[in-house]
Amino acid sequence: MKRSVLCLSLVVATAVTAAHAMSPVTPAALTNPDWVERPNGQDVLAAYSAAIKNGSSGAASVRCQVSSQGRLGQCVVVRQTSAGFGEAALRLTPLFRMRLSTADGQPVAGREITVPFHFGQDD
Repeated sequence: MKRSVLCLSLVVATAVTAAHAMSPVTPAALTNPDWVERPNGQDVLAAYSAAIKNGSSGAASVRCQVSSQGRLGQCVVVRQTSAGFGEAALRLTPLFRMRLSTADGQPVAGREITVPFHFGQDD
């Protein structure tokens, strides 16, 4: 009985180690980008207008991959408060561009970033 438990433990440990060795190392997510370009007020208003129903407000977050040019690509909605706001956020992502390196000199290309959006009217 002890021998079969030991063999099973070794197989599981080997499988976990092999899977870890094969997975690519993912650079840390960006949390404080240095934006060179961002959507302007008209861009946001157009996206918001397409998303709202009856003057509602909402929010969404998208996760994107940063290209070698500092652009956002391969974006997916990771959260939205109601239908339409995720799509509005996705429409705005091509309008962002960040510096090619962080403040400490690390390249941004290939890293992920989550960008939150809040759509609403100021009173």
